Amino acid sequence: MQRMIGSRSPAIAAAVLALLLTRPAAAQKTPDAAKTFNDLCSACHSIGGGALAGPDLINAAKHSHDDLQKALKRMEENVGPLDSKQTDALIRLLQSPDAKQQIAAAANPPAIAIPPEQKAASAMTGQRLFYGEQAFANGGTPCFACHAVGGRGGSLAADLTGIHSHRGEAVLLATTQQPPFPLMKAIYGTHAVTAQEAWHLLAFLQQAEKGAPAQPEGTAARDGIAAGVTLVVLSGVAVMFRSRRAGARARMVQQSSKGA
Repeated sequence: MQRMIGSRSPAIAAAVLALLLTRPAAAQKTPDAAKTFNDLCSACHSIGGGALAGPDLINAAKHSHDDLQKALKRMEENVGPLDSKQTDALIRLLQSPDAKQQIAAAANPPAIAIPPEQKAASAMTGQRLFYGEQAFANGGTPCFACHAVGGRGGSLAADLTGIHSHRGEAVLLATTQQPPFPLMKAIYGTHAVTAQEAWHLLAFLQQAEKGAPAQPEGTAARDGIAAGVTLVVLSGVAVMFRSRRAGARARMVQQSSKGA
């Protein structure tokens, strides 16, 4: 008996060692998940920062893996499909006691190299783009049609005064270039904001926090034009959805008639 135990000891020791070595890996940080959260989720949710368009997820750790998986599945309606690795990583992040710290670290990573778009960023150009004084390269609607900064602009969407310090650089860049909201998708889906334009807008929003931006000339007229364009886009989206529903109903009626 003792010989059998002795002969198995190396194998048992190796198994125990392997278990001990893999335990830290399971508890390690998930920087990729934190970046994914900032890119896709932080436009609507925070962790410990209060409710935004969606609820604060500070208590998500109390929910089961299955409940979180279902919630992430519902979120795909706004952010697009998530693969299993992204879903599992996000769940681990939400269940981590230091999720808030991980997200903050991912939003402000150590600077390695300054991209050329950031070096060329101009707050004045960003202001002109925001208020429609300068057209977007791909023909997108000026931001002020829906948003306001310093009391100037539209009210169809959130006021962006102070948004730079509240949301962070990475989130704003991602939201500008890959908008998660249905209205923004409808407007910029085929009229994407370029990386350089995103940096211009970021510089403007950052500067605007230090004081009210200059009042562009002819703002009132452009407000009306831009708001009108936005309403046209909204009407087009509504017509598209109605057409889809009508087509689906027609197919159902046709199939029902054949069955009868």
